[in-house]
Amino acid sequence: DPLLSNYSVVVVAETHQRTISTDLLLGVLKKVQRVRQDLRVVILTTPATAPGLLSYFAARTTVALKQQPAGSAGSISPASQQPAILSAMLHPLHPVQVHYLEDPVSDYVKRAVDTALGIHREGTPGDVLLLLPGHRECNAAVSMLAAEAKALKARRGGGALQLLPVALHAGLSAANQAAALQPTPRGHRKVLAAAATGETGLAVEGVVFVVDSMFEVLPVLDPGTGLEA
Repeated sequence: DPLLSNYSVVVVAETHQRTISTDLLLGVLKKVQRVRQDLRVVILTTPATAPGLLSYFAARTTVALKQQPAGSAGSISPASQQPAILSAMLHPLHPVQVHYLEDPVSDYVKRAVDTALGIHREGTPGDVLLLLPGHRECNAAVSMLAAEAKALKARRGGGALQLLPVALHAGLSAANQAAALQPTPRGHRKVLAAAATGETGLAVEGVVFVVDSMFEVLPVLDPGTGLEA
């Protein structure tokens, strides 16, 4: 069924990550739309990539940048009869205080862990989310946090909350990933070291503080071999 005749709406998420599969899918959908004028394509992306996608779909794309709460279903404007719609989140739901390091650091994983520990020592309630580029960094952060949590508990200097370091990345089993997203036990502060979670739209309940390493792992395509690494 190359024309997707059984479907009237196709939703493509995370297009700003620019994977080979996503780019090929957009090309196929654009080709299908030349025959099926009734096919609606909903593209979820970031505002930064909206102009490029708009240019790609040209006159067949209507861009609707919607400011709506996370988790709400939203709606497609009936006035837009074009087959492709691009929507993007623009603003957070709550006021956010952003702090940056003034100088670069040689070990960003350790610095992220130290920042999480500093938040924990202050005693303000709320879980901490560490955004790191890969599973190795996540596992290293959890190991450092676990050692520090044990030392804090021995010294009884960790405040009223006990530190609960947890990793979340694609290398974990489905059961371990689900366990990492369980509600934090009473009397604990979860520090979730996650890879690429911010790009998945995954909502983690209880997170108040986010420490972003500002590093990510990007795939590279070798056009000579056709391989991605």
